[in-house]
Amino acid sequence: MPTESMAYSSAVERLTVNQDVAGSIPAMPVKKQVKEVKKMRNKIATIALILMTCCFSGCGSCSRAWTDIKSDFSNGLKREINVYTANGDLIAHYEGRIDIETNDGGYLKFDLDGKRYIYYNCFVETIAEID
Repeated sequence: MPTESMAYSSAVERLTVNQDVAGSIPAMPVKKQVKEVKKMRNKIATIALILMTCCFSGCGSCSRAWTDIKSDFSNGLKREINVYTANGDLIAHYEGRIDIETNDGGYLKFDLDGKRYIYYNCFVETIAEID
């Protein structure tokens, strides 16, 4: 008939075997785990607070940045695009939900209705509806 001391030693043996199987990675003490979780939670809360402050502060650059973020996630803004030659003649006119790629290369690039449009060395007027 097994006694309590035999059951305890058997549990200790199983624990030792399980630690050997897991390798030589020591387990982190519970207090240290709690401390790490609190640090991470504080970092996340700080980042969220900074983001909320920027988004809701009402400054012009923040509201423009928020509009850019909305445009990126909603596949563009509802826009009207006019493309002109150097003489001022209208080449093309587009309307719809359009996401314009920003660049410094002297061209306009956007997708509309399953087609990609690229205009080089043109004058472009874009009018976007901002919610």
